[in-house]
Amino acid sequence: FVRRPAWGESLAKRLSAAGYPATFTAGVLSQTRRMEVMASMRAFTSRVLVSTDLTARGVDLEHVNLVVTLDVPPDGATYMHRVGRTGRFGTAGVSVAVVTAHELGVLRELLA
Repeated sequence: FVRRPAWGESLAKRLSAAGYPATFTAGVLSQTRRMEVMASMRAFTSRVLVSTDLTARGVDLEHVNLVVTLDVPPDGATYMHRVGRTGRFGTAGVSVAVVTAHELGVLRELLA
């Protein structure tokens, strides 16, 4: 998860170039494009989804075993929804937050 669409799009391109089939989605994309992205995830054409909080709620993808948060979300509820994208449908999952020392304090406050 990222907060800035431009950074997310760039990250997806870099991951794909490095051999990790990735795609990006955000609210700034057309509905048609967002549907194409989700179809590629469901078909396992893309193995990595880089997203803004657009997919933090209400999107159910099977076989999501890892969620990485690269930007601290605006509130604790959003963080919990991000984390909730993994380990669904009776499977195990892991969530990792990549944060600076300052962001760690902010994240702790969000979860308190």
